Amino acid sequence: MLSIISIYSKIKQIVVFDNLQFLHNFFHQYDDDPTENFAGLIYIDSTLGEITINNLFCKENAITNSFTSFIFIISQSIFFNKNIIRNHNVISQQLWSQFYQLDLDKQYDQDQVNSIIQQIYPIYVQRGVGKIISEKFACNNSKFQNILALTSAIFDIKTQGYGLIQFINISIEQISSVYKNGTENFGCININSQNSNLNLEISNSNFINVFNGMSTVLFSINPSQIKAKILLKNIEVRNCFSFINQIMKVQFSFNKDNTQFSIKIFNITIIFEERAWIRYFSQYRHEITQINEDNGIFNIIGGEVIIDQFAIKGIILSQIFKIVNSIKLLIKNVYISDIYAFYQLPLILLDQKLNSMVILQKIIIQRFSIYQMNYHEEDINTKQQFVIIQCQLYQLNLKDDYSSQNLITQKIQLLQDQSIKIGYPLIKFISSNNQARFILNQIKLIQNNCLSTSKGILFFDLNQFYYVKIYELLCIYNQIKENGCLNFQSNSQNSKKKVSIQYSDFIQNNGSKGGAINAENITLFLSKCKIIGNIVSQAGGGIYADIDKNEFKITQSILILNKAKVGGGIYLTRQNLKNKDNLSQCFFLFNQAEIYANNLVENPTYLSLFINNKEMRSEKINIGNNTISISNIKQYNIIEQGQILKTKQLIIPSNQKISNYKIYVPKKQIFLNYIESMLIQFKNRYNEKLEGLNNLSCYVNTTILYKNNKSTLEDRIYNLELDQNQQGFDLSSLSFSLDPYNSDLQILQIELNCDFQLNGQKLQHLIYAKTLKCQLGEFYIDRGCQICQSNQGFYTVTYNSTKCSIFDKQKFENISSNQIKLLPGFWRPNHLSDYTESCFKNPSFCIGGWDVGINLCNIGHLGGLCEECDHFNLRGDGQFYKNLGDFKCLECNQIWKSMITFIFTSIWALFSILITLRSIEISNKLFSSLKIGQKYSKIIFKLNQNHESILIKMLLNYLWIFSVVFNFNITYSISFNFIEQTSNTSYFMAYNLDCYLSQIQNVELIYLRLIFMMILIIIQLLIIWIGFAIYAKCRKQKLNKSITSNILLYLYVSNYAALIKQFSSIISNRLISQISYIQGDVSLLYGTINHISWIIYFAIPGLGIFGLFIPFSLFFILYINRQQLDKIKLRRHICYLFNEYNSENYYWESIKLSKKTIIIIILTYFESDIFLKASLLGLCLLVYQLAAVKQKPYIISSLNFLDIQTGQICSITIFIAGANYVSEQENNSNLSILLQICIVLLCIRLCYPFIIQIFTVYFKKYKIPFVGLIYKISRFLMPNFFLTKYLNNQLKKLNSRKQLLKNNYTKIRYHLKSLSKAQRGHQKQFISLISSIQTIRYPQTIVDVEMNKLISP
Repeated sequence: MLSIISIYSKIKQIVVFDNLQFLHNFFHQYDDDPTENFAGLIYIDSTLGEITINNLFCKENAITNSFTSFIFIISQSIFFNKNIIRNHNVISQQLWSQFYQLDLDKQYDQDQVNSIIQQIYPIYVQRGVGKIISEKFACNNSKFQNILALTSAIFDIKTQGYGLIQFINISIEQISSVYKNGTENFGCININSQNSNLNLEISNSNFINVFNGMSTVLFSINPSQIKAKILLKNIEVRNCFSFINQIMKVQFSFNKDNTQFSIKIFNITIIFEERAWIRYFSQYRHEITQINEDNGIFNIIGGEVIIDQFAIKGIILSQIFKIVNSIKLLIKNVYISDIYAFYQLPLILLDQKLNSMVILQKIIIQRFSIYQMNYHEEDINTKQQFVIIQCQLYQLNLKDDYSSQNLITQKIQLLQDQSIKIGYPLIKFISSNNQARFILNQIKLIQNNCLSTSKGILFFDLNQFYYVKIYELLCIYNQIKENGCLNFQSNSQNSKKKVSIQYSDFIQNNGSKGGAINAENITLFLSKCKIIGNIVSQAGGGIYADIDKNEFKITQSILILNKAKVGGGIYLTRQNLKNKDNLSQCFFLFNQAEIYANNLVENPTYLSLFINNKEMRSEKINIGNNTISISNIKQYNIIEQGQILKTKQLIIPSNQKISNYKIYVPKKQIFLNYIESMLIQFKNRYNEKLEGLNNLSCYVNTTILYKNNKSTLEDRIYNLELDQNQQGFDLSSLSFSLDPYNSDLQILQIELNCDFQLNGQKLQHLIYAKTLKCQLGEFYIDRGCQICQSNQGFYTVTYNSTKCSIFDKQKFENISSNQIKLLPGFWRPNHLSDYTESCFKNPSFCIGGWDVGINLCNIGHLGGLCEECDHFNLRGDGQFYKNLGDFKCLECNQIWKSMITFIFTSIWALFSILITLRSIEISNKLFSSLKIGQKYSKIIFKLNQNHESILIKMLLNYLWIFSVVFNFNITYSISFNFIEQTSNTSYFMAYNLDCYLSQIQNVELIYLRLIFMMILIIIQLLIIWIGFAIYAKCRKQKLNKSITSNILLYLYVSNYAALIKQFSSIISNRLISQISYIQGDVSLLYGTINHISWIIYFAIPGLGIFGLFIPFSLFFILYINRQQLDKIKLRRHICYLFNEYNSENYYWESIKLSKKTIIIIILTYFESDIFLKASLLGLCLLVYQLAAVKQKPYIISSLNFLDIQTGQICSITIFIAGANYVSEQENNSNLSILLQICIVLLCIRLCYPFIIQIFTVYFKKYKIPFVGLIYKISRFLMPNFFLTKYLNNQLKKLNSRKQLLKNNYTKIRYHLKSLSKAQRGHQKQFISLISSIQTIRYPQTIVDVEMNKLISP
């Protein structure tokens, strides 16, 4: 094939081409010519010449089915200037159809057209622009666009001599090499300098969209074996792709002086875009299967390498720099940003086997991550397949199978799997020379996502090296699968080789171990570094070091906020730090470890005592190679025998296993774990726990120290085994002995010794302890305390017991070693009391159980034997008040029931006062009218005075005495509340106001109730006095002053027993379970400061006034005026005291008050002893009855008889009540019911005569008015009815009888006046006259009978 321009010359000549143009030249070779003596456009063979081509313009030229090139020049010097070459073999569809008569059925894009032509008219062009053989070649200011070739798509250059090659200001765009299996493939510029020197300069050039398959896409350089210098400067590379060694691969010779080989790369910018990769994969999908490990964007072997001002971003398929055995390497000002890799790979691989110096300076790698393919294979265009049959073009409809379509994805996935297994770092250093030196300065690793990296970001594989120096490294915000920022791996032979890191920062990186640094078998020195916020999943949040001996030193560095599972700051696997110089002026702050050692894992520096996982303070003393730590426990509180004890010594049980010992809290009835664990653990210099220690042995011995400074070495020596779970020595499984009750003993010294077999280090820890006294459930024996065995029926609920108590089946349901479960009906005051008592008043008040005190009581009850009510809601169940009928406690929300009772009691109290006052007033008027100085005036007075007040007074008195049987702890089937209501009105009213009085929180109810009782008495006085005053004012009468005195006397006499009883109950005590309570309220302790104050200032003065002063004063008044008691002026004021008694027994009211006092004393002081109380009460009543029989104190014999009879009924009732108590204790219900019926009948028998006589008196008094009222009503309703007439007749008869009696009484009165002047001899006439009067009186009453007795001879 002939060239368009051909020049052959063997002489030196100069050839200059200017403004040549080659347009639409097409060459098709039918027979292949293996010779290279022609070219398609220009062929020049001028070995000694100088060829210059200026302004060459080539466009749309094509060579098919031929290996020749468009330009072939052989010359000594060749110069290309301002040339433009476009569309070589990249021809439009119209031109192909025009020149090749190719008729396509539709319009295709250029890539499809290229593919079609390649199948029909193969393109084997091996030099897309030209082939150059020259000593000097320069290409300046030229452009190469849209060129398609088999290989060497731009130039194939073979150098000669000096081998000077220069590319300045060139632009290469849209260049593709057609990969053909079996052919040697080169980059778009192929340089062969194997037989000459090489001086290559490429500067100020752009390479855009240059594609190749299985070879370097830009520069294929076969350097000189003699001397080679390569300079790449100011170059921009955009979307230039190949599967192997994308930019260049240079392998310098190792046989010559390596200083003659160098490559310098200055100011290079590389950009790889995603869409360009997709286009590339569309054209070169099958070539991806041939990717191998010997691959790099810059693959440089040997020589000196200088890289300065380098930047790259986008998606990469291989390493950026792979530099092997460079004798001197300088990489600086490298900016690797926003890089995505199809699989994990080293961005920079430096493999040094030579004596070399490697310097990396000012390198920034940020935001690296693995590229996630977010497109499908279908997005990658499939080549159209065509075939020519009989000069006709046909398209084949071929479909790739699934594996073919997913070829790229499969290959990349395979590469990812392989890279994950290897775990490539971002920068890998390999050194196999003991003189290799590495210097890294101002390296910045920022926000890189290395989740497939298992060897750290910077990995140093240092089999042999001289040193590594790192300055101002910044590793921040990186995510690493395993290891951390720096990973140094070496063998034990290099343990003394130094790695120095200074002025570097490692901040907030995530890894597996050594978030900042991981080092093995090197000497590591760190100075002025900051390791902050790094987090690892295993060990060494900041540094992980497996370094032998003591070749580790950190100075003036900060480790803050690092986190790890173990060793939040530094983890030293061999734990060999020995002195403080290893860590000089270093700050460890806020580092955290999940398991142990927040800051540092090293050899332990001392032993530390942990009690219940809390470290005890200690003081440390270093003696040679030994470290002694002495526990210095801070003062703490401990419960000993229920009391809080402050101590600075460790308090342990004596002769009991420490971990099994529990402290019992009586108030809460619970056991508290005391020392669950007592561990001796190893600590580093930062007071952090260390684990994983081996090759050590520890033992414990004890010494007793006495107050006289003497000591006794105990023979107890324990060899300890390391608890692998707790990583310490557990002392809580041991027991120590020290007598807690021996006052001569001072303290127990517990000494723990640990020896490290490897380095001879010894650690010692001293603990000073005392022992606890025996608590509840324990008894003292053999210098210690042992637990009572409850399963054998033994217990103790008292302190300092020397033996255990025995189970009492009569009282106990169950027991533990220090608790008692009581049967219902039994009570004990507290957990320290072994005195159990029966709730004899009402067993149902005590519910039994494990509790004590008020917790044994039924709802609403509290106090001793659960006899009191919870007035102040102390138990939280509400406020309660006591029902005096059965002593049960009722809720205050049912207070309306008590208020109804209070109202009725108040009415009865006022009514009884009015009746008494009226009776007294009538008696005084009668006595005044009969006071005529004669002998028989008293007889008439006795017969005609009103006895209402006397009967009511006697009834209330004996009802009160009868009520003492309710203190015999008997459960009655019916209520006798009315007895207390009628006989003790003021006390009963005050008791019914408990719910209101309890609102006053500062005063106990026993005092309030008594105070309010006296207030109620005063209120009754005022109400009655005001009523009489108003009545007198309305009647315009003068108020009788005697009313006040009589009211006072009545209120005093009727309330005397209640007042004295209440005051006595304050000053008297009641012993329950050996505890003194106030008799009147067994919920209050006797003898407290408050109680003593009330006794002194209230109870004693009250008793003195009401129990002594007033009774004796009244007695003295009566005694002094005993001869003047008939004087109406005195009588009207005090007649209530003696009105019912004869003149010789005027003092009998004092006797009755004394009887009440004695009864109160018996009830107070013998409350729990029912039999003695019943006997003394019966004896008291018997003595009174004997005195009454003898004295006959009442004015008429019927009253004397009634007094004695009623007293006997009370005595009988008391003894029956005692018998009833016995029957209830013996659970004899039938007898108990029978005896209760007897008590009811006796109560009825006691009340019956009083009620009948009082009724009779009122019937006689109000018979006529009542009949008159009925008559008026009947006459108003039925005037002529027979009942009206009958009532009228009866009313007339009654009025006539009344008038007759009145006339007779007047006659007797005047007659007695006349008789008073006569002699005593006229007595018979007087008697006969009286007898005649009796014949016309009404049917006899008791009073009539008494009058007959008085006048009978």
